[in-house]
Amino acid sequence: MKAFVMLGVLAVAVSPPDCAGDPPPPLYIDCPASQTLECENGGAVASFSPSVTGGVPGYSVSCQPPSGSVFPLGCNTGTCSASDSIGQDASCAHQVCVVDTLAPIITVKPEPVSLWAPNHEMLDFKLSHCVESVVDRCHGPLDVDAVGVISRAESDEVEDDSLVDDAVGDGHTCRDIELGGGSAARLRSERQGRGNGRVYTVHFTVTDPSGNRASAACQVQVVHDQSAPSDPAVRDACQYCEGTGCGTCPSASPACPVP
Repeated sequence: MKAFVMLGVLAVAVSPPDCAGDPPPPLYIDCPASQTLECENGGAVASFSPSVTGGVPGYSVSCQPPSGSVFPLGCNTGTCSASDSIGQDASCAHQVCVVDTLAPIITVKPEPVSLWAPNHEMLDFKLSHCVESVVDRCHGPLDVDAVGVISRAESDEVEDDSLVDDAVGDGHTCRDIELGGGSAARLRSERQGRGNGRVYTVHFTVTDPSGNRASAACQVQVVHDQSAPSDPAVRDACQYCEGTGCGTCPSASPACPVP
């Protein structure tokens, strides 16, 4: 409220002080603390509420992006601003970091991949033949042939059984496993005639776009015969392995020259 004081013939407008004789307090806004949230479907929902002090009550507060928004993967800066009933303004900034720390989930098909006929031919194999899905919490479904890498493949039969007594059916071949890099391999379609079928175990790792990794293994079989097609080959101990991490499993048969 303004009062007019007569000074001669001049009228001067005077702004009276408040009741305490002090100017109005300044307006302050405090942003929420920084948040770190796990990514889901490409981002994360962040909820927050800034606090306002000082000024003259009758506040207007807003944030960009507003609370409840989806923040994308990475560190994001938001701003909040406030004004009071006499037009004072204040603003602050806060950070929302969305991280991806979880490995993708691999689902392997319940039934082994089957190779037939046992004619000693090398057949192409890729991970999508035995993997049902790869799903990442942040990035969604992933193409296993694009993000998967075969580390090793094992066989429960020797590479070449020509040194085994009464061995038949194997074909006496070498290099029954060829790893092509990435998600591809070539496996020989054969098994020992007096065995219970051949089982290849393929070990692999998938990596999501954030670098998180998950590992799994799937099986490829060459059944002994198809007279009972519902009877799978029986997986025995590893006898031959190509790749890394083979441990004590032989990397070559004594009958095969070292490449």
